[in-house]
Amino acid sequence: MSFPNSGTTYTKHLVHTVSGYNTASNYGNYDEGTGTNTPIWEELSNGPFYSAEIGDKNWTIPSTGFILTKTHCSSYCFWACKSNQYSTAAQFSRRCGHTSYIPRDNNATSILVRSYYSTSLVKRAVHLIRDPFSNIVARFHYRIKKLTRQNETHNYTLDKDGFRTMCSELDARVKDDVMSSPFYRDVRDLVKVIPCSSDFFRWTQWHNLAHITTLDLDLPTLILHYENYTHNFNQTVDLLHNFLQLDMKNKPPLFVIGKTYRDYFTREERTAIKQMVEKLATKKTWENIHHYFYQETPNGFTWLR
Repeated sequence: MSFPNSGTTYTKHLVHTVSGYNTASNYGNYDEGTGTNTPIWEELSNGPFYSAEIGDKNWTIPSTGFILTKTHCSSYCFWACKSNQYSTAAQFSRRCGHTSYIPRDNNATSILVRSYYSTSLVKRAVHLIRDPFSNIVARFHYRIKKLTRQNETHNYTLDKDGFRTMCSELDARVKDDVMSSPFYRDVRDLVKVIPCSSDFFRWTQWHNLAHITTLDLDLPTLILHYENYTHNFNQTVDLLHNFLQLDMKNKPPLFVIGKTYRDYFTREERTAIKQMVEKLATKKTWENIHHYFYQETPNGFTWLR
């Protein structure tokens, strides 16, 4: 389970390569070239579905262990989303089993079907978390690349200036909703300072709801921080496969260390983001994200400015 652009694609590719078994996705056949509309279990035609690896049609699932399955659950929309679209905990939990797919007998017409499977199928969870500064900028990169692929006209460049242009337009679109919504009541002064403030709000709320969901469903949960692929790669690969109870048969694929994007924001903006996230995060969420804002030192914690 991940907020979009948190490292899901690499994580699924890693497990497929190392274990030799397929992973799955809630999103079939249209998922940016990685989904299929072949269900893991024939009797569950509404998913989840096999994820496709390039050139690999020998789909296999483990006889023991667990099938890593991609879901973004809910409350992750990006462009000009209204606050009344934010989920309750119950809605979020149910939508972790939400699927979207093109039925196998309708490929020619590409009719997208939306459905659900019961979350009782889920036996444990991998909760993927990425540094919010990089996560929100990665969402911008994804949107711009998608617009370009679809030959849609836009005036954004894939750099800091393009990001800030997009944020200005997004903030203007949602300004009235943000200023009137009770969801933002305690952070209205802060959001006036923060570029793409509504997306930072969604990032925090998404992780709050993900923690509530795994607790409510009583799921053993692995918190996987994306940066650990950079800092503790071998240990992270071992930890993930042990948690999924999958044997490690092959060498892991290369992990390409990406850029970080704290410099896309001014010190004043980073301070406001830290204050907003700290106000909105549940205790459990804050335990797992505070290191993105504070660094432990011999004398305690210091704010990462």
